[in-house]
Amino acid sequence: MSDLWKRLKQRKIVQWAVAYLAGAWALLQVLDLAADSYDWPSVIMRVAFAMIALGFVVTLVLAWYHGERGEQKVTSIELLILAAVLAVGGGLLWRYAQVTTATMPAASTTASTPAVPARGDVSEKSIAVLPFENLSQDKANGYFADGIQDQILTSLAKIGELKVISRTSTKTYGSRPDNVSRIAQELGVANILEGSVQRAGDRVRINVQLIRADSDNHLWAETYDRTLNDVFAVQSEVAKKIATSLRATLTGAEQQALATRPTSNTEAYVEWLKARALDESSSSDRANIDRIRAIYRRVVKLDPDFAQAWAELVRLDVFRYWEGYDDGGSGLIAARQALDRANALAPDLPQVAIARGWYLYYGERKFKQALSAFRSAQRNMPNSDQAWFGAALVERRMGQWQASIADMERASELNPRSIEVLTALAETRIATRDCQHASSAIGIGMVLKPDSPYLQDMQAICLWNTEPDLDKVAQQLAAQSVSVTNLGARANTALYQRHYDQASGLFRRAIAALGDDRSPNNYKDYISDRAMFALALALSEQRAGRREASRLAYQSVKDAAEDALAASGKNINLRAANNAVLGMAAAGMGQAALARQHGQRAADLIPASADAVDGLAWQRYLARIYALSGDADRALPLIAHLLTVNTTDPLTVTLLKLDPVWDPVRKDRRFQALLKKYANPSSTTISNGAGHD
Repeated sequence: MSDLWKRLKQRKIVQWAVAYLAGAWALLQVLDLAADSYDWPSVIMRVAFAMIALGFVVTLVLAWYHGERGEQKVTSIELLILAAVLAVGGGLLWRYAQVTTATMPAASTTASTPAVPARGDVSEKSIAVLPFENLSQDKANGYFADGIQDQILTSLAKIGELKVISRTSTKTYGSRPDNVSRIAQELGVANILEGSVQRAGDRVRINVQLIRADSDNHLWAETYDRTLNDVFAVQSEVAKKIATSLRATLTGAEQQALATRPTSNTEAYVEWLKARALDESSSSDRANIDRIRAIYRRVVKLDPDFAQAWAELVRLDVFRYWEGYDDGGSGLIAARQALDRANALAPDLPQVAIARGWYLYYGERKFKQALSAFRSAQRNMPNSDQAWFGAALVERRMGQWQASIADMERASELNPRSIEVLTALAETRIATRDCQHASSAIGIGMVLKPDSPYLQDMQAICLWNTEPDLDKVAQQLAAQSVSVTNLGARANTALYQRHYDQASGLFRRAIAALGDDRSPNNYKDYISDRAMFALALALSEQRAGRREASRLAYQSVKDAAEDALAASGKNINLRAANNAVLGMAAAGMGQAALARQHGQRAADLIPASADAVDGLAWQRYLARIYALSGDADRALPLIAHLLTVNTTDPLTVTLLKLDPVWDPVRKDRRFQALLKKYANPSSTTISNGAGHD
């Protein structure tokens, strides 16, 4: 051992090794800078590192031979070992380079983005901002950390060259996860921003670090110690540094947008952060909307010139009106006042444009103008998933179904874990009678939220339309966890099988499971689950021969709908819905003339020519009313039309065959002719619904 150490010192092996490592380190720094500047693929750096490692072995060999003068000789065994090392190392390097090059993914040529993108589909300028860790001693300041994360995301969303994932999709992850690369793959990004916030009084410390996900390299990290008054400047500075690190060029308009302070009132800004954090973490039921709205109201009271806060009030108030949560149309009036104020303060602000789009959509049903507002927001805030999602919803109303799907897929790319977007995408696919692609969105959504009633409902629709064996459908639904939606789907399956006793029992269980829930509407058509289940229960009892039970059930539905209609005020959604319910109940009770009157009124309130979603929905109910009344002359032309148009929850030949609602007209030769004509899906001419291209 001492002899070996002596020979190493004589040949200056250590000096050679140190000198080589110093030169290799300098070379790697130069190569790293060049790779960043010229967008070299990561394989080049990996091959370079392997070559430098092999070169180190060669250097040691040379040092052994050309070290101290007169001591260059080695034994034959030593020479054989050195030769073997060089041969094996060179072979491994050649093999590694070949495999790496062969497996490099090609760039994607498709427009749509998969739920978990392949590596080649991920933009180098894509980023997700994970939830910021709250390091404050007062854990009630958690909203402050959430708000800072949200505001940095909002700033990044304005940069056109970046792809920025919505907070809705990142909020389910931890602040400092161990599996950054997996999270990046799930979100379809190349970079991750982590951070923490510590607040003590009016002092704030914000730590951020930008991480390259595939290598876990930290591109940069920074700590900011500021006062509350300077927090906004930090958000703007972080966004600019990220853009620089990812080599995204900021336009003049983007630089100006990043520099614009939303408010100079610190107290209003803190309340704003609180509202934003709660807004992202809460459901859209009436209680949560009222609670969030109250905070935004405090914000604009503290700073009447806070345009973004007014914009959020527009969204909440007009949604209250659309859903029927307000009384006498007060939500629409409040939304109009908030929009006027926001427009006066900052008409070009993208958040104001989005609010304008929601108001024109939900408040005035001016779909073309709403689409224009959402398009304006897309130009100024291209990473806002809401700008794309709003446009997609409007395009459905205009009958532009393929354009809607394209915009929803873009929204899903920016917000891949949004149940709201996945649900709407699945529903739109079903509207075009494409259960194959709808099932993909449903499957992704149910992994994220297995108990989603909307996704469960659409899963059942696709099962009924694609699985000819209803016994298998019933078994599959029975194997799922019991919920209101699950009970309703199982009840409808039993109804389609003509198992009326079983259907009645399941519908009663579903109604009982609703408890005291008095939500005025469900996801589709603004008709409550209670009313839908009660109508189906009445039909089941009627077909089972229990006429008195059926009559009482229909009468109960009718009484509730009359009360609801009287209280619906100017909300045409609820007026149409309650007229449809009254029409269905009257038809079931044999009051054909009254049934037609209510059904036609629902269809007239929102005509299909003005709305390809709701208008066609009320036509579908009108067709059911005609069929229940045995009025084939009126029902069959409408059925024929509905088989040829796209709309949510579309009428299909399969459902015509299954649903006993159509039994009174089933034996009519014209009905049978329709079943035969449209039995092959390829023979169905799909129009754009309302005819608005």
